[in-house]
Amino acid sequence: MAAITGNAPYARADGYSTVHSIDLSGHRPELPDRCGVRYGAELTLAVQFTPTRNARELRAEVTLTDTLGHTAPVPHGVPPDPAAAGVSCPMTAGKRYTYRGLVRTLPANYPRLMSSIRMFREPLHQDLTWTLTDDSGAIAVRVLVPMTFEP
Repeated sequence: MAAITGNAPYARADGYSTVHSIDLSGHRPELPDRCGVRYGAELTLAVQFTPTRNARELRAEVTLTDTLGHTAPVPHGVPPDPAAAGVSCPMTAGKRYTYRGLVRTLPANYPRLMSSIRMFREPLHQDLTWTLTDDSGAIAVRVLVPMTFEP
């Protein structure tokens, strides 16, 4: 994954689209190598990209992966339809789009992988991944954000 401009220099992106910028809000920007978030916060993502091919449909998915490689879907806060997040379909090659996503880090609806670390009040390091997949199953855009969750 290549480094991208924006206010999150630690975020990386790949897929068949050219990613222009990644911006995050709702995090602690003072951490140099990851996104710092407290439980109960809302994290928003805005990614500007230009696809290199057309797509009739897109599907959005957000997952969280812990340091042991366990991955879980993030069930709430993701617009179910990418059009609601700013990307209308059909998606046209060469046109610039901005995808906006939201994740609520509420204890009631947020997957807590490695919960034993949380019991010791230690920071929890996980990777949050936003993925837009097209109707052929190819990844149009995937953004990986290294995160630290703090009690």
